Amino acid sequence: MKEFKDNFDKLTRTHRPHTVFTDFCEATAIALSNVTHMTQSEEWKKREERYLAIAKKYGKDMNILSDMFALLTKQFDEDFKNGEIQDRLGILYSELGLTNDRNGQVFTPTHVCELMAELSFDKETVDNAIKTKGFTEVYEPCCGGGALVLGYVKTMLKKGYNPQNQLLIRAGDIDLNSVYMCYIQLSLLGIPAVISHRDEILVQEYSTWYTVGYYLNKFGGVL
Repeated sequence: MKEFKDNFDKLTRTHRPHTVFTDFCEATAIALSNVTHMTQSEEWKKREERYLAIAKKYGKDMNILSDMFALLTKQFDEDFKNGEIQDRLGILYSELGLTNDRNGQVFTPTHVCELMAELSFDKETVDNAIKTKGFTEVYEPCCGGGALVLGYVKTMLKKGYNPQNQLLIRAGDIDLNSVYMCYIQLSLLGIPAVISHRDEILVQEYSTWYTVGYYLNKFGGVL
């Protein structure tokens, strides 16, 4: 992801690093979300306004953000083909020095996520779910950037399943940028998923993000 980082560095000459990353995630999430909506709802319009506000902030440099999106898309395409699923945005976030250790914000290492996925994977349960309704489900109420659910996606691939049509992920987080990160990564992998910006303690939901894979696999009547 060297080229991604090089483009990121170009933007940090005129914008704060953390702002660049969060703007990239928000703009990318909106671009992916709004393309899935066949009707221009109020939510669509609201998100489109946010995208245009970000584009106005960066001016011609918005092309650099677009290039970063293209590079990330290419990387995830290669990752899925090779079965090497990783929390790319979480890794980048850490390598760029953007984590806030004082607030306890850390991203779970890939190998730990893969181990946890292997330990939690129950073949009988998964097979029964797929036989009964065509897919299995995973729920992650504190998803962060998506490292744990990505570990589960990789585990399914290794075991011969197709997570693009045999898995439905429901996840959420109280941190909006983490929601964007998880949503982007699952979207680029073609995984059916619903990611919510929510407070699990107060049981309040602020926004919901559906991946393209969710619509392509006709999960609209499931939730």
